[in-house]
Amino acid sequence: MNSDLLYWMLLAHSESLKPAERLAVLRAAKGRLEDYSRSEMAELPEDLRQRLRAVWDEVAREGFLLERLRNQDIRVVVGSDPLYPERLKKALKTATPLVLYGVGEVSLLNAKRAVAIVGSRDANPKTLELTRRASRYLAREGYVVVSGYAKGVDQAAFEGTLGNGQSIAVLPQGILDKSSQGAVRKHSGAVNAGDVLFVSELHPQAVWQARFAMMRNRIVTALADVTIVAQTGLKETVVGGKRKQSGTWNAAKTAKEQGRRVFVFDLPHEGNQALIREGLGEALPVTGDDTMFHYLEDAISAGPAAPRSQEAREMEPSHPNHPSRDPEEERFWRELEDPVNRPRLLALIRSVLEELSLESVDKGVAQRAKTQKKTKTRGNQSPLIPPDP
Repeated sequence: MNSDLLYWMLLAHSESLKPAERLAVLRAAKGRLEDYSRSEMAELPEDLRQRLRAVWDEVAREGFLLERLRNQDIRVVVGSDPLYPERLKKALKTATPLVLYGVGEVSLLNAKRAVAIVGSRDANPKTLELTRRASRYLAREGYVVVSGYAKGVDQAAFEGTLGNGQSIAVLPQGILDKSSQGAVRKHSGAVNAGDVLFVSELHPQAVWQARFAMMRNRIVTALADVTIVAQTGLKETVVGGKRKQSGTWNAAKTAKEQGRRVFVFDLPHEGNQALIREGLGEALPVTGDDTMFHYLEDAISAGPAAPRSQEAREMEPSHPNHPSRDPEEERFWRELEDPVNRPRLLALIRSVLEELSLESVDKGVAQRAKTQKKTKTRGNQSPLIPPDP
């Protein structure tokens, strides 16, 4: 047993230490936590030393847990491990998890090409089928598909890879939780074949919590080169009198902040269209063939999005410093998103466009007649045809 892993686990999951304090300990220990635990730890403040000693006292209990993980072929990947994903370190920096727990092909954490697919738990059947098509195509083309393994879009993305390629499922609970263990058993064939990796940053025995589901987003998007949003609701909705934040919207925003390109299925869902308008995602045209995926591959080949300047960020509609839209324009977009008003407004838009088109034709005919009249008065004076001698 590698005893140093015990100290990484204790440090990662200690509730008495703040993230900055954990990093301070790691720097002082130069990554060799077991040796450091036996030292005076003189570089650290006295208060932190006392709390840290209490953390180290739990090493015996954590030892039994580590043995259990080993017996179930669960890999513990710490920050100093060569298998720890570089994408996470670069994207999350000081917020990078100290430890990851994985069941399956751990090398997928450093996949050469990876795409994250996120979306609503309540996506409609058309979106779910499109998601399966996308993940199936990407898996066959050698991309590792990353998802959050929730119901709805996440499950569709995961299912599309089975038998077609490889995928990573980022779990919102501990790797030893009964739901995690059930998922591993259900897909044991794919796990043993090296096609699936189940991974979690949480304490192995942690149970599902809503905040863990939101935390998972940063891992899902950071492990991939680009993120696809299949279907999302609006940024915020009111359910039972309480405001509810969209997890998918949060994932798109997180991916954007990490410098990833975000693509949104260009479907008539109000959340999808709002995400595109806010500048948090690029519209991915939906086609009946693989053309849409060819477009996506070209974008992936182009590399990550260039870091945006402060000025560019402020010009995004979602930025607080963005110049406000005209109130009438805001009202128009709100009414257009309303299913009741949309047919009336679309009919009005078509009517206006038809009038503009007819007016343009009338002006063109009148101008042409006027030009012909002038030509007859002057005689044949076209610069392309010389006058008669």
